[in-house]
Amino acid sequence: MDTGVESSNSGNGVLEFKNRQKSAECLALRKQILPHVVMLHCHLCQETAEWMASSLQQMVSHLAMSSSSNAEPLSSALALLDPSTSTPSSGAAGPSPKSLTPLSPTYWTTQAMEIADTLASDSYGIPVHEQILEQMAQLTVLHLQYCADLEQSPSL
Repeated sequence: MDTGVESSNSGNGVLEFKNRQKSAECLALRKQILPHVVMLHCHLCQETAEWMASSLQQMVSHLAMSSSSNAEPLSSALALLDPSTSTPSSGAAGPSPKSLTPLSPTYWTTQAMEIADTLASDSYGIPVHEQILEQMAQLTVLHLQYCADLEQSPSL
């Protein structure tokens, strides 16, 4: 009977070892793959922000030319499309994330910065690569540029 207990304990030990080995493999994969996924996400968000900024600028220019006599409807329409234009922040680095829509360029830069910041936190134990830091710096500059554009011009 003692041999049955010993074999049961050794079976648990093997299972425990395999679980620890799987956990270590998953952690190694996470540390290796996650930075690349975040880089792709940040790049996609940056490209989308640039595209949305140019699209909104073209739309505003087109609407301004077609209805030059009525600036108020243009401003109202833009506020419906992009609520961040109706309440520029005072002293903060842009409108609150809750007021942003995917039509706003700042929405996309905010999304990218939030996920990159999450990856960079110490709680995940993932070394932040120089490329991610460079990407975050570019996104921050782009985000601040869009926020400054919002504060300076009611049209974007």
